[in-house]
Amino acid sequence: MTYHVDAIIFDLDGTLVDSLPDITAAANYTLQQLHLPPVQREQVRQMIGDGIRKLLERAIAVHHSPTEEEVERAFRIYIAYYEEHCTDTSYVYPGVPELLERLTNRRLAVLSNKGEHFTRKILTEFGLAPYFQLILGGDSLPVKKPHPGGIEFVLNTFGVTPDRAMMVGDSTHDLEAGKAAGVITVAALYGYRDAHVLNGADIHIQHPLELLDYLTQ
Repeated sequence: MTYHVDAIIFDLDGTLVDSLPDITAAANYTLQQLHLPPVQREQVRQMIGDGIRKLLERAIAVHHSPTEEEVERAFRIYIAYYEEHCTDTSYVYPGVPELLERLTNRRLAVLSNKGEHFTRKILTEFGLAPYFQLILGGDSLPVKKPHPGGIEFVLNTFGVTPDRAMMVGDSTHDLEAGKAAGVITVAALYGYRDAHVLNGADIHIQHPLELLDYLTQ
């Protein structure tokens, strides 16, 4: 089945870019500064998706219940480190540049729960930013995924109806937001979540370029 689509909204981490290596490094640098042991990359994979503060709360909680002051200190340490190292070992998923090049006849947006500053920085440093007419992070609007407000904002900005739009992401937050907004949902199975938790998506892809198989040209 193919879909007539005018706008496509992409998640960032685990969908366009594999940023897990640098997120893990930043988290472990932060824990080191707090005199706590490191966490494993697979643990961090499960912590991603709700913004930096939630990530740090979860990382500290591996060792003990974090206080608000501890999380705030951790946040400042993480931000300073990640600013300098957010693209050290991260990489664009193979096929993503080719996919975006093939989609230039459509309106494209990024909607991430990562802060807008880092979302833009990563997209810019990897040369992907010019493909998108709209780039939003978790602090761009009063709400973030799984709330549908971000997707609705994109649709209103683009003047596109939900039935002519897609949300592509690798997490349940992406799918829940997409379903609530009434758009077509696409699960990126090559990302950070196990396939069984993404069963509810309208489309499942194992590689970015597979998205083209579901689009009416």
